[in-house]
Amino acid sequence: MRCLPFVPRITDAAVARSWVILACACAAPAAPATRSDAAVDGASADAACLAVAAIPSGGCCPAGAFWDAPSLACAAVGPPECASLAVEHPERCVPRWCLVWQTEAGEPCDPTEPACLPASATCSDAERPAACLAGTFAQADGSCLAAGLAGADATPVAAPAGVPAPAPLAATESQSFCAVGGDGAVQPCDSGPCGPGTMPGLVAGECQAVGVPWSCPPGFVVTKAATDALPAACAPDPAACPQSGFGSLAAKSDWLFVDSQAPAGGDGSAAAPLASLAVALTKATVGQTVLLAAGTYTGGLEITKPVDLRGVCAAKVRIEGGAAYALRILPNFGTSPYALRQLTLAQSTWGLLVNDGAHAVVEDLYVPKPLDGGVWASGDGVELTMRRVVVHDVKALSSTTGIGIAVDGGARAILEQVAVFRSRTAGIFVDQAPSQLHAAELLVAHTQPTLDGKFGMGLLLQSTQASLVGVRLHRNHLAGAAATFGATLSLRGALVDATQPQASDKQRGVGILIQQGSSLSATGVRLSANRTSGLAVVDKKSMAKLQGAVVDGTLGQATNSDGGALVAQIGGRIELDRARISSNANVGLYAAGKGSVLVATRTLVDATQATSLSTATGVGIQAMGGAHMRLSQVRVYRNRTVGVVLGDSGTLLDAHNVLVDHTEPRPEVLDMGYGLGIGTGSTARLRQVRLFGNHTIGVAVRDPGTRLFAVGLRIDHTLPRSSDGWWGAGLFVHKGARLGLYGSVFSDNHVGALNGNLGGGSAIEAVGNVFEDSLPETTGIAGAGVMLVGNGEAARFSASLFRRNHAGGFSANLAGFELSDSVLIDTKPSSYQPFDAAGAPRGETRYYADGVVIDGSTRVVVTRTLVANQLRSGLLLRNVQNATIQACSATRGHFGLVKQPPVKATMTGNLFHNNEVQIADELGLFVPPVPVVVIP
Repeated sequence: MRCLPFVPRITDAAVARSWVILACACAAPAAPATRSDAAVDGASADAACLAVAAIPSGGCCPAGAFWDAPSLACAAVGPPECASLAVEHPERCVPRWCLVWQTEAGEPCDPTEPACLPASATCSDAERPAACLAGTFAQADGSCLAAGLAGADATPVAAPAGVPAPAPLAATESQSFCAVGGDGAVQPCDSGPCGPGTMPGLVAGECQAVGVPWSCPPGFVVTKAATDALPAACAPDPAACPQSGFGSLAAKSDWLFVDSQAPAGGDGSAAAPLASLAVALTKATVGQTVLLAAGTYTGGLEITKPVDLRGVCAAKVRIEGGAAYALRILPNFGTSPYALRQLTLAQSTWGLLVNDGAHAVVEDLYVPKPLDGGVWASGDGVELTMRRVVVHDVKALSSTTGIGIAVDGGARAILEQVAVFRSRTAGIFVDQAPSQLHAAELLVAHTQPTLDGKFGMGLLLQSTQASLVGVRLHRNHLAGAAATFGATLSLRGALVDATQPQASDKQRGVGILIQQGSSLSATGVRLSANRTSGLAVVDKKSMAKLQGAVVDGTLGQATNSDGGALVAQIGGRIELDRARISSNANVGLYAAGKGSVLVATRTLVDATQATSLSTATGVGIQAMGGAHMRLSQVRVYRNRTVGVVLGDSGTLLDAHNVLVDHTEPRPEVLDMGYGLGIGTGSTARLRQVRLFGNHTIGVAVRDPGTRLFAVGLRIDHTLPRSSDGWWGAGLFVHKGARLGLYGSVFSDNHVGALNGNLGGGSAIEAVGNVFEDSLPETTGIAGAGVMLVGNGEAARFSASLFRRNHAGGFSANLAGFELSDSVLIDTKPSSYQPFDAAGAPRGETRYYADGVVIDGSTRVVVTRTLVANQLRSGLLLRNVQNATIQACSATRGHFGLVKQPPVKATMTGNLFHNNEVQIADELGLFVPPVPVVVIP
């Protein structure tokens, strides 16, 4: 008579392990207390022997071995290193494993190199005592390191060393950076060495402002405060003007004095000044100072000899007019210095032109509302130094003009405390090597588009070099700064914020744009509230290096499909160290296109905002289209949709010592919230990476050609999907992906530590791992350590520990797999209530808790594996065509082994003992289908 099990409803997880009751009358004799593959008669055993170790002819098997009646010999079960524990204390056994490092071609390699991959190796007898325990992995020096972040406890959620804290960001103007060593490195901090909005200066012990510490440069006063629509209105400070005449400067007997109100015939002395500036420039000797009294002077003049032309104050000395310029320095006396000081240049096409190799110093200059441009230095050998200068409200005579300050043709400009407001095309334009720009305390704001709605950049570099210290580029258009055609830009202490889209097409609005082979080196910069991107590096040979940066508040395009805080595209390269990428729209770090590279170290990417319900917004880090991403000491915290996502063939992620935690679901629909998504043929290589407290799935790996290699990975506390309370899996592999897991730990996840559908060519190698404390979904379903389905055969698990999971330690409905040298202990019960076609529950809730479940497989190998303390069965085989079960043990459960026909199995050297029933055939134990998620 066939006996079917009765499975009662369980309300207490601590229920006694005898809860599966045979509920029909059977004539079969009671199962013996101990049994191997053949029954063992322990009656003749020596009294000192364990029953299973007694040799029928007398004597006792060695410690850790049992008497195997079929082979008439003593045999061992479980992993070889656990021989002394396997029979009496299997729960104390933690498997050991050995690791080698090699390239994909199988060649030995340096483990510190990203392309050096882990691979399992069979431990020799000599290696086993020193081999690493499951959940740890071997270092290059042979020591074993626990899975998870380097140097961090496995339990608290501590970020990698050197990563900024996810605290609220300071206001843009008060952002500070602090030194982190003697090499000039800085990182974001609450207050700089000299207070808010500061950072260490270029000279040791000095401080500098981040951006500019003023709305108008020194010597100028704010006549109207700045708004979002308009910059501050600046004018020269009238307090600098004398009460009358030349003031105290009248005592300079060797100067030439000019007063537009003076009568004709003066000799140029303070008492009898000249009335004409043109006459004064002709009369002045080389190197002489020409001083202008308050008044208005006719412009359109060329200065051809090196003189020092100054007004008594910029507020009341105006030079006006001129068809092309107010003043032009056009030397014929070599490179002797020229000087302009305390002047207003107004009502002209250009305020000032400097040409033909002139060396000029311009101080306290005010250029309001020029018709076509403010200041233009042009020509090989020109050197222009400007201090305390304001150029504002430049008009435009054509669609290519309206520039505040232009430097080209090989000229070199040095700007100190200069402000350029409301220009067109570009606030500052530097063109043609070897032209150069060097600036300290520079403010370029509200540059407007051209007459046809294009451009409006704050700073535009073409084929040239620029070095800026303490700069703010505010509310310009298209790009705050753009470097093109091989230009080189160096920034220290910069704020680039509120860049607006180009007016003609409403696109872009990038804080800094590096393209066409150009480069950026930036230290202590903040890119804030720009439109499409904080930084975009585009095309082959373009690159940017950022040391100590904050990129925040990037808004994204109105289409919700464009934008990212930092973007490397079409071969561009970004290197980022000690940065904070926070509260941006769409994507935090983004790399796309073959040859594009993004490297981030000691960086926090947090609170990325979703701007639509697509799967591409709210992502912390994304790499697509063949790009390479390298992350080290990075935290990806509280982003939305996915923490890190990869896609497309050739795309590669190398991550070491990275934490991805608390990813939030998509808004409104409340699905997703994955930690890491790897798909469509991309590859991820992870070492010492932790995923904590994400939603739905910790790591999702999908699609043919997709690969994940991980050593020292820790995935824990994945939460169910917020929309319906389902899922919460640690790792899910799907549809043809390849997976390699080594020395990793999966803990406190829901549904399962590792779930997979191995159809379509999927492959798994998992060695030296720990799968523990998996929990059921909020519906009470599942919670296995490993749960696999599909027609794949390439699944190999070895030297792993499965403990305190729910429903099943290892459950497989696969065509084939191997499980070896592993331990499964303390599986707890889980419930399952079948659903009808409409998704409504039907039937009675069923409970199950098994060590190893093999269902519908055609090729199975289970060797040297220990199963203990299962509430239902140690091993459950159903509809298995070709199984090899060897050197395994199941103990302290209700059933040791259950076979539900048809089962074709070769079983040798196994031990089933101390169960309520050692081996049972044809018991109809419930085996639920594995939940399978369809990843969007």
